[in-house]
This record gives sequence, structure tokens and C-alpha cells, in this order.
Amino acid sequence: MGDAAQKPRPGTSGSPTTPPASSFNSIEGNPIDFVLDSEQSLQTETEQLLRDRLRTAATLLTIILLTYLLLYLLRAPYRDMLNKVDGIAAGVTVFLTSMITGFLWYRRVFTMLTLRLVEHLLFGFTAVFLAWTQISWFHQGWVVGYAAKGHELTVELLAASSAVYSWFILIVLYGAFIPNTWKRAVCVLSVLMMMPLAVSAVAAYVDTNAKIDHLDEILVEQATLMLTAGAIAIYSSHRLTELRLEAHEAKRLGKYRLGQKLGAGGMGEVYLAEHSLIRRPCAVKLIHPSQSRDRVLLRRFAREVQATAALTHWNTIEIYDFGYANDGTFYYVMEYLPGLNLNQLVRSYGPQPPGRVVHIVRQACAALNEAHQRGLIHRDIKPGNLIIGPRGGIPDIVKILDFGLVLVPEESRVNPKLTMHGQVAGSPAYMAPEQASGTGVYGPQSDLYSLGAVAYWLLTANLVFDRTTAMMMMAAHINETPAVPSQLRADTPRDLEKVVMRCLEKDPADRFASAKELDLALSQCACANDWPQERGERWWRENAQILDRRQDDDESNPRLDSTLTRNASSSTG
Repeated sequence: MGDAAQKPRPGTSGSPTTPPASSFNSIEGNPIDFVLDSEQSLQTETEQLLRDRLRTAATLLTIILLTYLLLYLLRAPYRDMLNKVDGIAAGVTVFLTSMITGFLWYRRVFTMLTLRLVEHLLFGFTAVFLAWTQISWFHQGWVVGYAAKGHELTVELLAASSAVYSWFILIVLYGAFIPNTWKRAVCVLSVLMMMPLAVSAVAAYVDTNAKIDHLDEILVEQATLMLTAGAIAIYSSHRLTELRLEAHEAKRLGKYRLGQKLGAGGMGEVYLAEHSLIRRPCAVKLIHPSQSRDRVLLRRFAREVQATAALTHWNTIEIYDFGYANDGTFYYVMEYLPGLNLNQLVRSYGPQPPGRVVHIVRQACAALNEAHQRGLIHRDIKPGNLIIGPRGGIPDIVKILDFGLVLVPEESRVNPKLTMHGQVAGSPAYMAPEQASGTGVYGPQSDLYSLGAVAYWLLTANLVFDRTTAMMMMAAHINETPAVPSQLRADTPRDLEKVVMRCLEKDPADRFASAKELDLALSQCACANDWPQERGERWWRENAQILDRRQDDDESNPRLDSTLTRNASSSTG
């Protein structure tokens, strides 16, 4: 790749060994099998919808049939033998639909063939039971018994309508619940619509007990009801399919097909996606519609994405593309990174070895050094914005992502409206004092303060200032002195502790002057070489399963690291 060729070789400036290769030539860990092309993805969505709808339909039918069976049992002593057969038929049907319901809820994954077979069995068993009850009903001569002389036709027509109400409900239920093409819906529903008519005809010609004298009128009455039910069901099925296709197409953004949701934050949502032609996995961030309506903010986002895309360091996430959806939603496309963010790393595995902390933070320094040299200030360095994982066959590669709050000082002087002066931007748990105060005076040292807070978190599994609210946390960053890491972790190396605490100085002038200077200080720590590549490889082999995890809860605890963008005057009042 052209960009990869321009990137400096690792190891030439004392930085941790990192891969110079393209960041998307390969994906470490398990293959990604949930990014599918449009046809496959629609098939998967249909399978999931059919499974969910069959579960609901099976549960509902079982409850209805069970209610019928219980009512029958309450009147059982007064029934004759034929009625008892009705009860047996109801019991068998309840048992079968219950087994189907249990099967659908017990298993999570089904092929389309299995689902369609279950669909036929569920509605087939129910249809057979309804046909039996209709035959039984006519056989008992209910119509003759209740028809007064001279009113036989009226009673027979009423009886004919009553006999097919259950069929009406079943047909409408099928159309509303089961996703189908309209042609398949017509085929299946035609069979269901014809069954009650066939039962009435058989009862009239075969069963002498039925004594149906006005068959033509009865068939017309039943056919009218069945055609009405069929029309409702076919329209419902067709409309359901249309809406599903619209929802499927709504997940496409230009050349990109959206898949699984990876995470969400204050500015937008991130989805796993795939380029429709290159078939390359990537991540797409959609900016919230509430943000997309602000034209000044959109121009700022576009400017920042363009600036970030110019970064070439391998420890910075690559930006591939950006644009606007048909509804005006702003989005940008970046490389997909399997692995863990540093929040997940510490929450799952606790404080990290000092050598690994140095290894991680030095990589972040290398990425920030390039950004700062180009005049870009990240302003939202936090554990949730640093991803770690194996890349290009090398373990523990760190990537800085989410430059959504990046500041370009040169352009802010040209167009002050785009700089959001007087606003607090960042994450309270990792926010530099000058950010928390809302003065708008940001510089590279602001990012280094946040990076120091990240190192503090990695070393101790504690926040620099653990307070109950964001406002209290921000006030602590401005006014209070943090506890040294060794108070929370006795084996913290003193030289590393000194570096971290210098990053956390209140006055930016007292911090390291640049990311490069911080990187040099870290390289001189005694533990700097305590995390060799072999140790990292062993760690990832032992914890290979975490490559399947996603950024699931970066914002689950707003007190920890949620991004804050608000007016400074309101935040200080």
C-alpha cells in the first residue's frame, strides 16, 4: 500500500517495535464471518426474523390451544365419546406445538431449511386440528339442533361463519408473523384458505349427520371470509417484506454495508462494515442526527477527519473515507481493530505489569508525536480510545482512535467559529486542568496529561481522581493533588511513577514539553524492556478468546470515561 511505504521503519528511534505493514492487510485472530455481502446479509436477517416470529407465533398458538383444552376439561363429564376425541385431539396438538415452541426457544441458531420445516409443522398441526374440530362440529348436527323451522338458512349461514373464525385468525396470524415473498405467501395461504371449504363440502356429501341443506350459500359465506383473511394476510406479508428490504437498504451508506454495532458514544455510533467492492472489513462511525443538524459542527467534523486522515503513523487508526448519507447523516470510515480497549484490558485483567504499561504508553506517544507535529490536539485521550491487539504478527500493538474532538490550532486562528471556544471537551476522568476549566487553551501538554492519567489507570486500576460526579472530578483535576501510584500499588517502580506524576502536573509548563520527550523518559525507566515480544505473544495466546470481544461498554459508566462536550459557563455554574 502506498501509505505503508511512507511510514518510518520501527525501532529506528527507540520506539517500541511496531509493524510498518498496512493495517488492513490482515485481521488477527478468528476470521470475521459476520460481514456479509448484501444478499447473504439479507438472508441472515430473514433467518433471524423468521426465528423470532416463529417463537412468538408458536408461543401464542400454544397458549390459545391450551386455553381451549382447559375449557374442554371443565366440561368433560358432560361430553359424549366424540367430544372426548376432540379433547384428545386438542391435547395432542397442544403437546406438539409445545414441543415446537420449546425447540425454537432452546436453540439459538437455525438454518433457513430448518425454520421453514418448523413453520410448516407448526401451522400444519394447527390446521389439522381446526379441520378435525370443524368436521366434529358438523357431525354433531349442531346446525339442525338449533335451527327453528323456517330459519334453517339463517342459522346455517351463521354456523358457517362461526366454523371458519378460527381459520380466519390462523391465516391472518400467518401473514402478519411469517416473513415471505408474496408469491410464497399466496401458495401457503391458498392451501389454508381452501381447507375449511373442503371440510364443509366433505361434511355435506359424506357425513349424513351433518344434514347441510344449503351448501352453496355456506361455501359462498365461508369463501368470502377466507378471501378477506387471505387478502389481509398477503398484504401484511408483502408489506412486512417491503419494510424489511427498506430497513436492509437503510443500513447501506454509499459504498459501505453496515453490519454489527460495535459501540456508541456521546458523538455517535460505530458499526462494523464492509466495502461493497473491495470487501474489506472496516468500522463506520455515524454522527448522531442531533449533531448532524449543526452545519458549523459538520464543517468542523469534516475538517478534523481530513486532518486525521493525513496522519500516517501505524499507531494511529487509519481513516479511509467520509461522507454524508442520504438523510444528511455525517459518517466516516476507519480501519477495523479486533482486540481490547484499555478499559476492557484493566477491567478484565487488573493492573498491568509496569513493563507493559511503558510499552503501551510509548506507542501512544509515537502516534501523538506525529499528530502534535502537524498541529493536531486529540483532546480525548482515554482508555476507551486506545485499542490494543496483535497486528501483522506482532502482539500488543496500540492504536489511538476517535479523533472526534481533535483541535487544529492553525485553523482555529483562521476561523474561530469552528474551535468551540468556551466549551469543555473531553472525558472528565482523564481531562487536563486547562480543559476542565473551559479556558479553551489547549496544547500538546493537554494530551500528555490525559495520557498520564491513562498510565495511572493501567498501573493501579484506579482513576486519578475517583469522584461521584463529573463536575467533582473536573474540579479535582483543577485543584487537587493526586495520590502517587505507589500508594495504590506498592511495587510501582519509582522512576516510572516519577514520569507519570510529571504528566499530571497542573501547570502545562511543568509537564513534558512533547510526546517525544515523554517517550524518551519512558525509555529510560528500568522496566522499559520488561515486556519483550515473546512475553506479549504468550499473553495473547493464553487469552486468544478476547479477540472476539468488541467495544461494548466504553460509555457504560459515564463517571469513568464518557466524553463531555458542553458550554463552559454552564459547567461551572
